[in-house]
Amino acid sequence: MTRFLYPIIGCTLAVFSLSSKAATFGVESLDIIVGTSEVTVGWYFENSPENVGDLFVDVSFDDTLLTPRTTVQEIIPGTGIFVDVPDGCLDGVSGVADIACVLIAPDAIRISLSSTPQVIPSQDTGSLTFDLAPSLSDGDSVTLDLTLADLLPADADVTLIDGVLNFNDAPPGVLDVSPSDMDFGSVFLGQTSDSLPVSICNTGGVDALDITVSSVDIVPAEFGQGAGGNCDAEPFGLASGECCTYTVRFSPAAEGPVSGSMTVSISSGDIDSDSVILSGLGVAPPTELVVVESPDYAVIDGPFFGGVVVHV
Repeated sequence: MTRFLYPIIGCTLAVFSLSSKAATFGVESLDIIVGTSEVTVGWYFENSPENVGDLFVDVSFDDTLLTPRTTVQEIIPGTGIFVDVPDGCLDGVSGVADIACVLIAPDAIRISLSSTPQVIPSQDTGSLTFDLAPSLSDGDSVTLDLTLADLLPADADVTLIDGVLNFNDAPPGVLDVSPSDMDFGSVFLGQTSDSLPVSICNTGGVDALDITVSSVDIVPAEFGQGAGGNCDAEPFGLASGECCTYTVRFSPAAEGPVSGSMTVSISSGDIDSDSVILSGLGVAPPTELVVVESPDYAVIDGPFFGGVVVHV
């Protein structure tokens, strides 16, 4: 059996040229309790409006501290060429024509997504599992560095977000957002509902680390931040056991049901985001009735008559 750290096959690495909004490839950051023996880290890809067709990204790390879990697989059946494939790396990938995830060196993994001439759908379910060195101690951190393996054309716009594993004696903070859903009921067009409260909390326990809320995203535009909340502007921190109140309002733009969401994201912690499902119904305002008293009409040599006219 012939075994290589990387596939010996010719390939062209290409990314479609982007002009306005970058595509994004990132690895999540995690807080890890010292003494943990293994960790699974998620990776994600969000395509741009210009639609990237091919993407090849290398994930580099300190292999004296992190050892990726891999399985030896034959890269192309019948060739006798075997490579180390990181466990779970592509388990959640769908809609991509050609995919690969390979250990190309003891300290680097290459993730390849290719759908040219079609586009790569956004993915958020890939993962990498590492065994952790027992020497890691409180205050240590290990970076998962991302680099583009190659680009064609060279001016393709792709934003890379490195991952950081932070090691602490204390357990990580835990984000909790409640309620899980919020119904504003019927609201007249041109009006705004009362603001409803959402609690954002760090429920990680007495000794848990602080969390930092990096963003609060509310979609679509009919929903938005309301009045009366006490959360600071993002980014803001929450200590263990601390909560703040964020409010949401509903202003329908058209008749009919509207569905949306409020997603709270944190930069590190046990749960990286939590969401509230939003719903409401836009209804037309009632028909206005204008009541006008008519003038009295006189009849010669007769009585006076009055009346009421209703204008709709």
